[in-house]
Amino acid sequence: EFVYAIRGAAFSSDGKWLATGGEDRTVKLWDVGASKVVEKQRVPNHPDRVHQFSSDQKRLLAVAEDGVYVFGVPDLDVAFRLRRDTKKVGYSGATFTKDASEVLAWQRDGLVERWRLSDGKLIGTIKPPGFEPFITDVLAPTAGDRIFVAVNFGGVYSYDSEKGSPVEVVPKAYHAGGLGTLVMSRDKKLLCLISGDGGTVWDIGRLAGRR
Repeated sequence: EFVYAIRGAAFSSDGKWLATGGEDRTVKLWDVGASKVVEKQRVPNHPDRVHQFSSDQKRLLAVAEDGVYVFGVPDLDVAFRLRRDTKKVGYSGATFTKDASEVLAWQRDGLVERWRLSDGKLIGTIKPPGFEPFITDVLAPTAGDRIFVAVNFGGVYSYDSEKGSPVEVVPKAYHAGGLGTLVMSRDKKLLCLISGDGGTVWDIGRLAGRR
């Protein structure tokens, strides 16, 4: 029997479901308690990563070569395939906003796309400062009003989702580890950027909070 590599996995917040995406072009939904696959869905191109469940656990995000897929849970029906018309198609990540009203997706062209989840429409983009910035991670930990964007070798920027103007949270600095992952504390007061050379923590209450 041929074994396919798993490219990504995500647990639901209640621990009931585990979603995986693999090289067999299949997204699978596992019942953790029963240790079995309860649903699966094939996509045209490889789902590079299964990213996350929405906060209400009714949707699942997976990034593939041809766009970002939004699946229904637990049936894994394809609700939307999000893809902006551009020659530089190559999605590297996606995330739900905390209130599950939007999907934030980013390609290799340095833009963060804002997709409305109710109808799958593109409602705007965010472009961090700098020449052709490379997005490494995006975090929307609050109720959609604050978006954090990490840029390779360019710092982390905080955006007001309504105004769209950036506030630099992390000074532009070289990170020896390159790509970084954003993590926020449960009380939403500390932001951490983790890269290959370690992690850095910032007090976002002072540096990026609403005034």
